[in-house]
Amino acid sequence: MIGSLWTLHRKAVLVGAAACLCLALLGGLLVFDHGPRTIPRSTRSSRPRYLPLPATPAKAPRAGGGAYRPRYVVPPQTATQTRLASALAAAESPEQIAAAQALRLPVGHYSAEFPPVPGRDESDEYSYARAWTTELLDLRFRSQSRVDLLGWAVGGEAADTLPGVPSNVEDKSLYLSLAAAGLDGVAAPTPVPTNAAWESMAAESLVQRVSDIEVSVDPAWNQLVGEGFVPKDPLLAFVDVSGTLTTSGSARAAARLARTGKVVPLVARRRSFKLVLTVGSALHHPGYGAVSVDDWVH
Repeated sequence: MIGSLWTLHRKAVLVGAAACLCLALLGGLLVFDHGPRTIPRSTRSSRPRYLPLPATPAKAPRAGGGAYRPRYVVPPQTATQTRLASALAAAESPEQIAAAQALRLPVGHYSAEFPPVPGRDESDEYSYARAWTTELLDLRFRSQSRVDLLGWAVGGEAADTLPGVPSNVEDKSLYLSLAAAGLDGVAAPTPVPTNAAWESMAAESLVQRVSDIEVSVDPAWNQLVGEGFVPKDPLLAFVDVSGTLTTSGSARAAARLARTGKVVPLVARRRSFKLVLTVGSALHHPGYGAVSVDDWVH
């Protein structure tokens, strides 16, 4: 959803899970034969036990086509499920939802510059997050366009199926987190440069490259699922992604622009980054899709 609204969602995850953990610990004190519960830790070497391995058939060449529909499940109506779902739904803001409902999404599309994530990278949420983030951040600002990047994102999106998100808004979370993070009046950082910033970097023929990507399941998601929450979308998960961004100009661009009196620095600028990518079942093709990008820092 919108940047601040999605942040509220993740805060609700932590608060709700913590409340359930307190109740579980209290139950363990009152009933002595109950041992303590262990919440699985985030790891880079093994998949979490609560996510199924999806099939990965080939995607259509153009996003949004056909009559494909992702498959969801009906979560069990346990007391824990109801409590956590209620905490998530309570984080919603009518004003922010109204702003999201009024926003029109661009048409999702793939292109030669921004193709679909390859099927081989959809074997699990780790591989998908790594490949998706690479395509999002590996940019040649002069030869690629912001419009095509956002169209690529919409084409491969997944619905925001967390409790409390209206059906007419759940397909807007990714776009809002990338391109309209300040729509509700609250500025939020995003990995996609503004139109003006993109044009400025294109004028200098800057190139951005991503490397050293590491991925792991976000602890908030591990905690939430460990306490008994069952998502409507079987592929839903929060994935922590970190790595290095290198931005530089090219020798050819420097020579070309030098003739106009403009200097382009060739020294590469390296900086670390991290984000939380929420993944789920893609809306327009089988396999994974991106729900939202949160907590962008670089």
